Amino acid sequence: MHAPMKVRVTHLQATARVREVLHTILSSKEWSLNASSIPASDYMEGREPFRRFFDVYEGSDGEDWLGIMEWAVLEEMRAGGTDTIANEDTVTRIVDRLDCHPDICLER
Repeated sequence: MHAPMKVRVTHLQATARVREVLHTILSSKEWSLNASSIPASDYMEGREPFRRFFDVYEGSDGEDWLGIMEWAVLEEMRAGGTDTIANEDTVTRIVDRLDCHPDICLER
């Protein structure tokens, strides 16, 4: 049995995509309606109101790592709850989550 290959993505591409998705989600009505319930939800419950923000990238260059990016963004939103803001510190924490994921290889 072969080990799965890591998805290779540039650090610049990951940062830009995360920044774009985070800004879009946090400025949405879905965020204002669901932010307070995110920390108490499990991943699947927390994911549901925001799926469309990730689905828009299907078929793009980021498709191979879309699910992992979605996981990293949602985990950060769950950790921060209503205090989550779209700034560079938040983007950096999300990209750091990606960098630690066993199926991602961020190229600098």
